[in-house]
Amino acid sequence: MHLRPPSWITTLVTIQVLYAGGALANTTATSSASSGGATWYSLVTLTLLVVLVAVALRVYKRMAGAGPADPQLQVLARQSLGPREQILVVKIQDRFFALGYTPSQINLITELDAYTPTNTPQGALPSGFSELLSKARLKERQS
Repeated sequence: MHLRPPSWITTLVTIQVLYAGGALANTTATSSASSGGATWYSLVTLTLLVVLVAVALRVYKRMAGAGPADPQLQVLARQSLGPREQILVVKIQDRFFALGYTPSQINLITELDAYTPTNTPQGALPSGFSELLSKARLKERQS
Protein backbone atom coordinates (compact mmCIF):
# COMPACT_ATOMS: atom_id res chain seq x y z
CA MET A 1 0.00 0.00 0.00
CA HIS A 2 1.50 3.29 -1.12
CA LEU A 3 0.28 6.42 0.65
CA ARG A 4 0.42 9.71 -1.20
CA PRO A 5 0.95 12.84 0.84
CA PRO A 6 -1.85 15.39 0.82
CA SER A 7 -1.64 17.97 -1.93
CA TRP A 8 -0.93 20.82 0.50
CA ILE A 9 2.27 19.10 1.64
CA THR A 10 3.42 18.65 -1.95
CA THR A 11 2.67 22.32 -2.67
CA LEU A 12 4.53 23.44 0.46
CA VAL A 13 7.60 21.39 -0.45
CA THR A 14 7.58 22.78 -4.00
CA ILE A 15 7.35 26.39 -2.77
CA GLN A 16 10.14 25.86 -0.25
CA VAL A 17 12.44 24.23 -2.81
CA LEU A 18 11.83 27.07 -5.25
CA TYR A 19 12.38 29.65 -2.50
CA ALA A 20 15.57 27.96 -1.30
CA GLY A 21 16.84 27.72 -4.87
CA GLY A 22 16.12 31.42 -5.43
CA ALA A 23 17.76 32.38 -2.14
CA LEU A 24 20.87 30.39 -3.00
CA ALA A 25 21.00 31.93 -6.47
CA ASN A 26 20.67 35.43 -4.99
CA THR A 27 23.48 34.81 -2.51
CA THR A 28 26.03 34.37 -5.28
CA ALA A 29 25.43 37.96 -6.42
CA THR A 30 25.84 39.48 -2.96
CA SER A 31 28.97 39.97 -0.91
CA SER A 32 30.49 37.04 0.97
CA ALA A 33 29.54 38.50 4.37
CA SER A 34 25.81 38.49 3.68
CA SER A 35 25.79 35.30 1.61
CA GLY A 36 26.71 33.20 4.64
CA GLY A 37 23.67 34.44 6.55
CA ALA A 38 21.30 33.80 3.65
CA THR A 39 22.72 30.33 3.15
CA TRP A 40 22.25 29.47 6.81
CA TYR A 41 18.74 30.87 6.74
CA SER A 42 17.88 28.74 3.71
CA LEU A 43 19.47 25.66 5.25
CA VAL A 44 17.61 26.07 8.57
CA THR A 45 14.33 26.75 6.79
CA LEU A 46 14.74 23.71 4.56
CA THR A 47 15.61 21.52 7.55
CA LEU A 48 12.53 22.69 9.45
CA LEU A 49 10.41 21.99 6.40
CA VAL A 50 11.76 18.45 6.08
CA VAL A 51 10.96 17.83 9.76
CA LEU A 52 7.46 19.26 9.28
CA VAL A 53 6.83 17.05 6.26
CA ALA A 54 8.06 13.96 8.15
CA VAL A 55 5.73 14.69 11.07
CA ALA A 56 2.80 15.37 8.73
CA LEU A 57 3.38 12.10 6.87
CA ARG A 58 3.54 10.16 10.12
CA VAL A 59 0.22 11.66 11.26
CA TYR A 60 -1.27 11.02 7.82
CA LYS A 61 -0.22 7.34 7.91
CA ARG A 62 -1.74 6.86 11.36
CA MET A 63 -5.01 8.44 10.29
CA ALA A 64 -5.11 6.45 7.05
CA GLY A 65 -4.58 3.21 9.02
CA ALA A 66 -7.87 3.75 10.84
CA GLY A 67 -9.94 2.83 7.81
CA PRO A 68 -13.66 2.13 7.70
CA ALA A 69 -14.99 -0.02 10.52
CA ASP A 70 -15.95 -3.62 9.77
CA PRO A 71 -19.55 -4.21 10.90
CA GLN A 72 -18.75 -7.86 11.68
CA LEU A 73 -16.13 -6.82 14.25
CA GLN A 74 -17.20 -4.74 17.26
CA VAL A 75 -15.45 -3.82 20.49
CA LEU A 76 -18.23 -4.08 23.07
CA ALA A 77 -16.30 -3.32 26.26
CA ARG A 78 -12.87 -2.10 27.25
CA GLN A 79 -11.27 -2.10 30.71
CA SER A 80 -7.85 -0.56 31.30
CA LEU A 81 -5.51 -2.53 33.52
CA GLY A 82 -2.59 -0.17 33.27
CA PRO A 83 -1.32 2.70 31.16
CA ARG A 84 -1.08 0.53 28.03
CA GLU A 85 -2.81 -2.74 28.95
CA GLN A 86 -6.49 -3.50 28.43
CA ILE A 87 -9.03 -6.29 28.46
CA LEU A 88 -11.47 -6.15 25.56
CA VAL A 89 -14.77 -7.90 24.92
CA VAL A 90 -15.07 -8.28 21.16
CA LYS A 91 -17.94 -9.52 19.01
CA ILE A 92 -16.92 -11.17 15.75
CA GLN A 93 -19.97 -12.18 13.72
CA ASP A 94 -22.07 -13.95 16.40
CA ARG A 95 -19.24 -15.00 18.73
CA PHE A 96 -17.89 -13.15 21.77
CA PHE A 97 -14.24 -13.14 22.89
CA ALA A 98 -12.33 -11.75 25.87
CA LEU A 99 -8.95 -10.46 24.68
CA GLY A 100 -5.88 -9.15 26.45
CA TYR A 101 -4.43 -6.16 24.60
CA THR A 102 -1.00 -4.53 24.84
CA PRO A 103 0.76 -2.40 22.20
CA SER A 104 2.94 -5.35 21.22
CA GLN A 105 0.41 -8.20 21.16
CA ILE A 106 -3.19 -9.34 21.48
CA ASN A 107 -3.97 -12.58 23.35
CA LEU A 108 -7.16 -14.61 23.45
CA ILE A 109 -8.21 -15.03 27.06
CA THR A 110 -11.37 -17.03 26.42
CA GLU A 111 -14.40 -17.34 24.18
CA LEU A 112 -17.54 -16.19 25.97
CA ASP A 113 -20.87 -18.01 25.69
CA ALA A 114 -22.78 -14.73 25.78
CA TYR A 115 -22.22 -11.15 26.74
CA THR A 116 -24.61 -8.72 28.35
CA PRO A 117 -23.26 -5.22 28.88
CA THR A 118 -23.51 -3.70 32.34
CA ASN A 119 -24.36 -0.09 33.06
CA THR A 120 -21.40 0.48 35.35
CA PRO A 121 -19.36 3.59 34.50
CA GLN A 122 -15.93 3.18 32.93
CA GLY A 123 -13.43 2.21 35.61
CA ALA A 124 -16.08 1.39 38.22
CA LEU A 125 -16.17 -2.10 39.65
CA PRO A 126 -19.42 -4.09 39.63
CA SER A 127 -20.99 -4.90 42.99
CA GLY A 128 -19.61 -8.04 44.59
CA PHE A 129 -16.31 -7.76 42.75
CA SER A 130 -14.22 -7.65 45.90
CA GLU A 131 -15.93 -10.82 47.15
CA LEU A 132 -15.24 -12.63 43.88
CA LEU A 133 -11.63 -11.45 43.95
CA SER A 134 -11.18 -12.70 47.51
CA LYS A 135 -12.57 -16.11 46.55
CA ALA A 136 -10.28 -16.33 43.53
CA ARG A 137 -7.24 -15.44 45.64
CA LEU A 138 -8.22 -18.03 48.24
CA LYS A 139 -8.52 -20.73 45.56
CA GLU A 140 -5.13 -19.72 44.15
CA ARG A 141 -3.46 -20.01 47.57
CA GLN A 142 -5.01 -23.43 48.21
CA SER A 143 -3.76 -24.89 44.93
